Amino acid sequence: MPAEKIFLRNATNLRGNISVIPTSVSQVQKAHAKRLVLLGTKPAMLHQRFLDTVPQSMSQHKETILHVIQQTTSKKASTIHLPIQKAEVVEFAKVTIGIIPEECSRYNCPTRPDIITTLVKGLDLKEGDKDEKTTDAAEEAVDMFFATRVEKNPAETTYRSIVNGVAKAFSQFTTKKRSIEGSFVHDSAVVKINLNIINCDDEKHEISLALARKLEILAESCQLCMFLVDAPPNILTTTMFATVASELAKVYDYKVHTNIVGEDLCDAKLTGVYNVGKAATCPPIFMVLQHNTQKNHESNDPSIVLVGKGITYDCGGLALKPAASMVNMKCDMAGAALVFSTFLSLVRTKTPKNVYAVLCLAENAIGKSAYRNDDIIPLHSGLNVEVNNTDAEGRIVLADGLSFASQNLNPKHIFTLATLTGAQSYATGLKHAGVYANTQLLEDSCVAEGRQSGDLVFPLIYCPEFLDEEFSSEVADMKNSVKNRNNASSSAAGRFLERSLDKKYEGGFAHLDIASPAFQKDRATGYGINLLNGLVEKL
Repeated sequence: MPAEKIFLRNATNLRGNISVIPTSVSQVQKAHAKRLVLLGTKPAMLHQRFLDTVPQSMSQHKETILHVIQQTTSKKASTIHLPIQKAEVVEFAKVTIGIIPEECSRYNCPTRPDIITTLVKGLDLKEGDKDEKTTDAAEEAVDMFFATRVEKNPAETTYRSIVNGVAKAFSQFTTKKRSIEGSFVHDSAVVKINLNIINCDDEKHEISLALARKLEILAESCQLCMFLVDAPPNILTTTMFATVASELAKVYDYKVHTNIVGEDLCDAKLTGVYNVGKAATCPPIFMVLQHNTQKNHESNDPSIVLVGKGITYDCGGLALKPAASMVNMKCDMAGAALVFSTFLSLVRTKTPKNVYAVLCLAENAIGKSAYRNDDIIPLHSGLNVEVNNTDAEGRIVLADGLSFASQNLNPKHIFTLATLTGAQSYATGLKHAGVYANTQLLEDSCVAEGRQSGDLVFPLIYCPEFLDEEFSSEVADMKNSVKNRNNASSSAAGRFLERSLDKKYEGGFAHLDIASPAFQKDRATGYGINLLNGLVEKL
């Protein structure tokens, strides 16, 4: 089967490996897995309520487990093998105990999903936990028990941050030799998560069946985002991305509102998207997906619009990147992958909000028709941009997306998601996305939701009067790249985008630069699903 068909089948049928156990089931279940993982803060794990959740098969080893918890240091994991009686046979269960630190600064998430991901990755739960002789699915799974204490009754985001911390540890895309024939999906062990959240009054909080299912959907959406970003550009082309979105619309009943391809973009005045992608083998595509609270998709209520940069590969265009800088530029569509995966999770969890996903898809390629430095391109907004760097292409496609959204989609809030500037990591670090927001309230909301969700955010300077001059042009309304890279260039990129909003638009605008947090150590991170879900729900 051709690789493209395999990938399409995988992407449209991807099922995550995270299962969240509702409290009603957890209280009566008997863990059968030969692999047991106990994670949490040390005080919570030493609490009697947590020790009481240890599976019956481990009850005779509680003292041993208690001793290992006490001896294991923060941010570390210890593994022991304990005998369990099964029928007339004595088998050994592999038990790993990992300690999550309680320490957390004011710009970090209290549940420390960063450490959760690191510890779970280190456990090597991907393929080695299946016994070739085992046919019992329960024995092939991994039972995970998580414990933490909170000051007050936990918000849903507490559970989300923990579960997605686990989900992010499992990168699903692979082309290595694998046990699943004809598939690009990693054969990961199923992880069954039992959440034990205890507040300051020693009260344990229950996980309903509905919440457990929602957490699984968010985890699955996170892993879909990672799957898309990790895919190579010869498979995940603009055409493939659009096909995945169209096929899943048939499954989840959302509407493909707009789908404009190739030269038709010029007729729609989406010439920014067109010019960036016109030299590539696969055409540039502008796609809008719609979730509406009305079954006929015709509600007139204000919407929330997510606009994603979908550069499926970025060689820099005629302003060619050096070889080393070009490696991993398949990840330049992470913004669109995040927008699409978030949109899918909102559809599946039946959000009561009207939501649009705007996908600006193009490959920034070299060819006889490639756009050039010194070209002047008319954007959808009516502004003309003089190109002084073809490697600053993301803002050009996003500008068209913003203009289209602000004019046509009745937005209350618009978010852009993009791996936009290399300077982002200098401004806000490797773990925090930078947010450029047009109101203090929206900026504060992004930072607060980032801290709760684990998808961390820190503000970029909002000062348009100091940034507009960076794009001044003698022959056009603006250039596309800054004159002075030392003048808050990540903020300046946000300002470039803001100028394409319709002049009548009075709603919120937040640009999230996810260049560093979206892709690290040659792998997608799944950044942003929790963050955007929380923002959409609360705004």
